[in-house]
Amino acid sequence: MAAPKGSAKGAAAAGASPSTVRLWASRGRAAGALIGFAVAFWVSHRAGINLTDSALRGLIGAVAFSFVGWWCALLAITGLMRSAIVPPASVEVVPPGAGPRTVAGAGAPRIDRGEGP
Repeated sequence: MAAPKGSAKGAAAAGASPSTVRLWASRGRAAGALIGFAVAFWVSHRAGINLTDSALRGLIGAVAFSFVGWWCALLAITGLMRSAIVPPASVEVVPPGAGPRTVAGAGAPRIDRGEGP
């Protein structure tokens, strides 16, 4: 059921800008659709198929490639988000196989990754 026109939910949805993830995902989907249409149209037209059928095949290619473009955009966005996560400077990461902490290196807490023997 849709929210009434004067409600706060409807007003917030009407004036809200899309999130960055949604914006880049839609741009990836649009780019995929354009590329899919161009490739499918060009390949089918070069194969000697008439213009109408080439355009229809281009539309099918646009639908297929829009999902591929959306998926690739989401993979790139999540990869960028994960690379932006950095451990705090006060945490010392212990390499596998490192010995016990000495008094000289007793400044920060250590995180053992558990990858040792």
